[in-house]
Amino acid sequence: MLTPSEEATRIARPYAHVRRGFIERPSTKGRVSPESDPLEIRTPLENLMSRYDASGGGGAGGYLRIALLLSISWVQSKPPYSSPRVPSWWAMLLQLPDPMNTGARAVRDTLTELERRNFIEISPIDGSKNLITLLDERGNGDAYTYPDGSPGQLYVRVPRALWANGWISQMSGRALAVYLAVLSNSGWRDKPFWISGPTFRERYGMSDSTRKKGLAELVELGVLQVVAKSVAAQNGTRTFRRNVYTLTPELQTVTREPTSKTAPATPTAEDPSAEASPLRTLPNSEEGSL
Repeated sequence: MLTPSEEATRIARPYAHVRRGFIERPSTKGRVSPESDPLEIRTPLENLMSRYDASGGGGAGGYLRIALLLSISWVQSKPPYSSPRVPSWWAMLLQLPDPMNTGARAVRDTLTELERRNFIEISPIDGSKNLITLLDERGNGDAYTYPDGSPGQLYVRVPRALWANGWISQMSGRALAVYLAVLSNSGWRDKPFWISGPTFRERYGMSDSTRKKGLAELVELGVLQVVAKSVAAQNGTRTFRRNVYTLTPELQTVTREPTSKTAPATPTAEDPSAEASPLRTLPNSEEGSL
């Protein structure tokens, strides 16, 4: 039997492509409070973190919902985006305890929940197996289409190392969600960044507690490196200390190199986002904070 990392390295696809609409809220003019938001304006990621989604259902297991959907998005990368893989296979890939029994049951229950929330479709085949078909990761029940980087189809690339090197099995649901937010913000670059609580809540809808604990866990795991840095205010009247983060190289997603030393890189469908804004990384002032 292959190990989880060996199973992962058999998957040819180097990245899982995930729409930013799965991670980020639509732009809002004012800052919003996650505690007072109606469920329907949550991001799909927020809904997966929660026991309760917009249809009123529930069930524990935010980590497994997120990790399993990411895994399906990575493994089932080609049309028709379907696979008859059994629950124990997914449990082994995610390094769940007792993958042939309790792990497989947890995956089976989570697959049912993902179908109920319109992220996948499950169809019986041959009387003994189920066909799992990926739907649009925004949870709208639409058929899945590969994101192409056009407006409304911007995406991030989640690297194979998340599975092959076992990172995903070490993260909690909170840490995994914050990692996706970091990728959405600046992870496709190797530049340092810092995170502003109010903007983080507005963009991703996660609470201060989720942000702080998730970042702390990612630092402890070695996913992020952190240093305290003095940052100058825009008006130049003061400086203040910020925790500045950098993603470990194997969990970054980086755009392709320019074709020449003088030609700048141009965002394409191969890039995680066509919105390569320098305001998503750390400048010399507050302007580019998250």
